Amino acid sequence: MRLRRCPLYLGKHREPKTLLRHLKSITAPRALIEWLVTTATRESWRVQATQRDAQPVSPGAFDDVPDSDTLPEDLVLRNERHQALWNAMARLSESCRDLLRLVAFARRPNYDAVAVTLGMPKGSIGPTRGRCLAKLRRLLAEDRGWSVS
Repeated sequence: MRLRRCPLYLGKHREPKTLLRHLKSITAPRALIEWLVTTATRESWRVQATQRDAQPVSPGAFDDVPDSDTLPEDLVLRNERHQALWNAMARLSESCRDLLRLVAFARRPNYDAVAVTLGMPKGSIGPTRGRCLAKLRRLLAEDRGWSVS
C-alpha cells in the first residue's frame, strides 16, 4: 500500500490498519475513498499480471477426478428440501431453534453442556426437544414443497 499518497498518512512505520483507528479524524473522506479505489485497482492489476505467467492446466489434469454421481436435478431437489427445512426452523420459537441447533448435529449430545448453555434443567431437555421436533414436523407437513422422500 502506498500510504504516502493517502490523505491521512500516519508515518512509514505504522500499519495500514492504523487508518481504521483514525476514521473519525479524516478531514477529506472523499479523497480517502478515491485513494482506496485507486489502490485496490492497482493491486488487482498487479495480481492479474502475476497470474498471466501461471502455467495452464494440462488437458489430462482432471482425468483422475471422479464424476459426481449426483445429477443436477437431484441437487436442486436437495437444496429445495434444505430451504424448506430452514424456513420451518425459522418459524419455531427461539428457544426451540437454539435447542435443536445444539442437539441436531451431535450423535449423543452432552445434556450437561446443553443445560448450561441454554440455562434450562437437564431433565427438561429431552421432553422439550421432543415438543420442538413435533412442532417442526407439523410445520413441514403444512409446507407443500416438503416431501418425506
